[in-house]
Amino acid sequence: MKNHFYNFFFLILTFSLSFSAIAETGTKDAVCSVKPFDNYAENRINVLATKGIVAIMHVKNDFKTFISKPIILKIELIKQINNMTTHRLEDNSIIAIDFKTGLSIYYKAPIDKGGIQYKCKRVKLVKN
Repeated sequence: MKNHFYNFFFLILTFSLSFSAIAETGTKDAVCSVKPFDNYAENRINVLATKGIVAIMHVKNDFKTFISKPIILKIELIKQINNMTTHRLEDNSIIAIDFKTGLSIYYKAPIDKGGIQYKCKRVKLVKN
């Protein structure tokens, strides 16, 4: 009976630690700007992992005024690969972010054509 309790406790502890590691990976929100800023339609990306979406925007130099309507895509998968947190989106595009350096690459499908480099900053969403 005692061994059963310890096995159960170990199983619960292992599950909770692995779940918290996954949750930590999946809850990093970021604001990214194309580097260098230019006229790409994808010149700003907001990664809202806590909401499960990514907003791809074409904005003016103030980074706030929209030039066109934002594209909102669902995040289908978040995976940690070495130092990069990758987000696969519903249109099969990928945004990979290194949260230590802020460097990021956004790949449109098909990804064999290369990507666009971004500079990202981690943010926390707050309610007003």
